[in-house]
Amino acid sequence: MKKILAVVIVAVLALALCLGASAIHNEEDTTSVWFNNDEFKYSWDTIYINGQSHMDLGWGADGAAAVKLAEHQPLSGADIDTFTIRGWAGLIDGTVAEWGYKVNEGTPVFNADFTKPTEDAVIGAGGDSRFEIVVPVNKATAPTLITACAKDENGTVYDFIEFSLNGQYTGAPASGGDDTPAAAKILKIDLQAEATSGGVEAEVVDGKLVCTTGETNDPWVSIPVEVDTSVYKFFTVTYKCDKEIGSNNTYLKTTGYIGAGDGGDWEPHGMNGTADGELHSVTYNIAEGFPTFVDQTITGVRLTCCAEAGGVFTVESIVFSDVENPGEQQGGEQPGTNPGTADASVIAIAAVACIALAGVVVAKKVK
Repeated sequence: MKKILAVVIVAVLALALCLGASAIHNEEDTTSVWFNNDEFKYSWDTIYINGQSHMDLGWGADGAAAVKLAEHQPLSGADIDTFTIRGWAGLIDGTVAEWGYKVNEGTPVFNADFTKPTEDAVIGAGGDSRFEIVVPVNKATAPTLITACAKDENGTVYDFIEFSLNGQYTGAPASGGDDTPAAAKILKIDLQAEATSGGVEAEVVDGKLVCTTGETNDPWVSIPVEVDTSVYKFFTVTYKCDKEIGSNNTYLKTTGYIGAGDGGDWEPHGMNGTADGELHSVTYNIAEGFPTFVDQTITGVRLTCCAEAGGVFTVESIVFSDVENPGEQQGGEQPGTNPGTADASVIAIAAVACIALAGVVVAKKVK
């Protein structure tokens, strides 16, 4: 019995050594930004809170985001739905394949949409790519640890930026109560589903819906969806257009087929269409913009396209969510709440190996 107890104790200790110690990188002051200077070259230039840059918040010019954050710590998360970390970084030894985040030492959440177009100057400075990492805070009021992560081409995960909101973080709440931020619920609409249109030629190109206006004064495209607005209370349309569009651009529908001429149940809301060919995003609060659609099932989204013949209106994405401006996280309702199978397998194999090693050590000692 004593031998068995000794095996168990040593196995647990070995497992703890294999899996590592606390994930908190700056335990003395978590509100102070920690950087992984040993393994990364980086530049954190911009903070976005609920989609609004720190420049627009009046925190100062672009650049030196960590300094700007320090000037406002301890920063309350009570009014923060999302906190976005924008900049560039690169592994000194290796190449970053994906960017992600952790909240309160939880499972890393990675998303291909966090990687942004990267200019040659960034590559020349040692960066692998630009990133915009959108972290759901969900108006948490308890101390909340945010960690920016990177995964290399071999699947190895690195932490490279860390800080806390709501003051000093000492550990994840044991009960997982109401103050613990949860991953945002995200529903990204498949633009390759069969759309209907009027006065435009609509085709899917690289996952985007490209609509070219013909000779008409009422061009539109309708995309079939099935969205429960009791869960998804916001939606964001990301688009670009090279000619003017109408002011009442975005419509929702709750019943019936969404084909041409069936407009009785559509409800419109305005979009400011900027005819510059650049990407723009508009986020709608369904309760404010479409009040009769609250707690309903939406069956269609209709967008008015460029009014002038030959105009090109491109729908980059339509994303429904339970919080405002969550970023375009990929996949189902709770993205990233479970580790990937590769990561989970590595952890499991490491754990088994550690226990086996502990058993061998004890076996030698108790023979």
